Amino acid sequence: MRAISVCSALTVVGALALAAPAGAHLTLRPPSLTAGEEVLLTIDLPNERQAAMTGASVRLPSGVELLEALSAVGWTGVASGNEARWSGGRAGPGVVASFTVRVRATAEPGPAAFSAEQLYADGETVGWQTTVSVLPPPGPSAPSEQHLGRAVVAGLVGLALVGASLATLHRRRRRSLQDV
Repeated sequence: MRAISVCSALTVVGALALAAPAGAHLTLRPPSLTAGEEVLLTIDLPNERQAAMTGASVRLPSGVELLEALSAVGWTGVASGNEARWSGGRAGPGVVASFTVRVRATAEPGPAAFSAEQLYADGETVGWQTTVSVLPPPGPSAPSEQHLGRAVVAGLVGLALVGASLATLHRRRRRSLQDV
């Protein structure tokens, strides 16, 4: 009975973890930037309204340098300061429009907040916010030891404990079936 409860709890947790990204209004890929490196960052904006989306803009936080706003199929991208804008296209209801910018993170490691606006044919504007993680650059400030040996030993000990637990459970279940 306890095994069923544990399985049910794991199923619920897994479903909630997978459902969270599906409800996101603004998605940035990749979800992290390494300080000092140039990266192509894709911005996904779903049109959740009945009117067509006719424009979009993204404002980058201080510490993330906008190098270029790439044009997408049907859309013209323009970069100005820390803002990228796209116009000239149309994204119907339910369509996810994807835009790409080339950026360089110059901020200290930690979260960086991005904001976006969607412009619609009916004159409405909808804004969203999300964050990416700025990671430290690789190099001397990164940890020099990985402790791979300790990780392997810990993994083997964990596997041995799981195996011993399963063997004990099997023996107990076998005894209880013989008693019946």
